[in-house]
Amino acid sequence: MAGEGPPAIPSGAPPAPIGTAIDPNQHLAIEVMLDSQGPFRFVVDTGADRSVLAEDVAGALGLATGHHVLVEGIIRTIPAVTVPVRSMTFGAVERRNLDLPVLPRALLGADGYLGLDVIGEHRVTFDFDRHDLTIEESHLELSAGETQAIIDNKGTAQRSTIHAVGSYGHLKSFQCDVDGVASAAFLDSGAQVTIGNSRLARELRDRNSQLIELGTVPITGVTGGQVMGEVVSIEKIRLADISFKAKVMVIADLAVFETWSLADRPALMLGMNYLSRFSKVTIDYALRQFHFELADLERTLRA
Repeated sequence: MAGEGPPAIPSGAPPAPIGTAIDPNQHLAIEVMLDSQGPFRFVVDTGADRSVLAEDVAGALGLATGHHVLVEGIIRTIPAVTVPVRSMTFGAVERRNLDLPVLPRALLGADGYLGLDVIGEHRVTFDFDRHDLTIEESHLELSAGETQAIIDNKGTAQRSTIHAVGSYGHLKSFQCDVDGVASAAFLDSGAQVTIGNSRLARELRDRNSQLIELGTVPITGVTGGQVMGEVVSIEKIRLADISFKAKVMVIADLAVFETWSLADRPALMLGMNYLSRFSKVTIDYALRQFHFELADLERTLRA
């Protein structure tokens, strides 16, 4: 996407939390100004490569159509046209000269989505206790002190840093397992539920031939399309030193696993149904790290 590099954060400005709202699909949305107009409500989507804009917002702003592009979603890729946006501002972040693909509001259910093109290369913290979001520059000295897990008096981790790999914002960790099955995981704040691929399901069945199947659910994405996912019962997800109880996971071989180079190994996309059970989740794109802190309720459930 055309632009002027990663989001510009004013030098010396303290990172200011951005208030969020939760939409009916459990997505976190923040207020965004476009060309000094708004505010508009955008969903923060750590699983999307590109930011997108609802077509009625583009029309209201009188934005001329640009060139044709392909927009990848978790299920399918569709063609779209772009519109030029001179400035996008949210919190202390300003991004200039963007070409945003336009999609129907019926698909988005919001004014737009913020993707990795505007939040990548920085440190993004979702504070679910305070219901806010902070975007700041990545500082080595800030993260160095967080690389050790915080252990409670029962010997279990309450806070942990997980090292990730990947490029262009496609950060994934191999320090994960689901009921003992070693898996790769990535974080998708644009996904309502947690979804694993069929490779993960096969290995779960190898360990437990009585894996309980609870039915099917439809899965849709912002680019449209629908696939049916199989709901299975699981017990626990572990992320490096930290673990939490889990009840269900949806199984589906989505296009997004190919996009993130995870189709050929057990993998899962952690969605908002489990991410929101943490007190804080931080993705440090520059340092390639995830930081997790369990919420008080989760600590009680694990006691």
